[in-house]
Amino acid sequence: MDMCALNRPFDEMIDFRSKMEAQAIIFLIHRIIDETYTLCNSDIIEYEWSQIPMMEKKSLVKKIMDLAKEKITLNQDVTELAKEFESYGMKDYDALHLASSILGRCDCFISTDDKFVKKAKKNTDKIKVFNPLEFYIFEVLN
Repeated sequence: MDMCALNRPFDEMIDFRSKMEAQAIIFLIHRIIDETYTLCNSDIIEYEWSQIPMMEKKSLVKKIMDLAKEKITLNQDVTELAKEFESYGMKDYDALHLASSILGRCDCFISTDDKFVKKAKKNTDKIKVFNPLEFYIFEVLN
């Protein structure tokens, strides 16, 4: 999960989609707690977390991050793969998240950023990339 997905349950619920994505993330958190899935942390997630200005939200997101059983370290292989993804028009942090997840051998990556999800799906087949709602539907149907 990227930082926008980790933050979603604590965002203002201004529209129906935000509410549904938050519920899908909460569902996923329960599946992480019961060890159906494993959450991976990364250096890039930790950096983005350090930039959250609101202390209460920062504390809540940290509780989710603490569920991670694995941590993916930023290294030269990650940055090289991220540069390839940047050449496809991905933002630097998005590219680093995706590269970290692939090289960390994650099964899937979840983001609420539609533009990123679309680019990631178009430019790699090395990992399944989902919006939280897509993941929820995938999970329920399988």
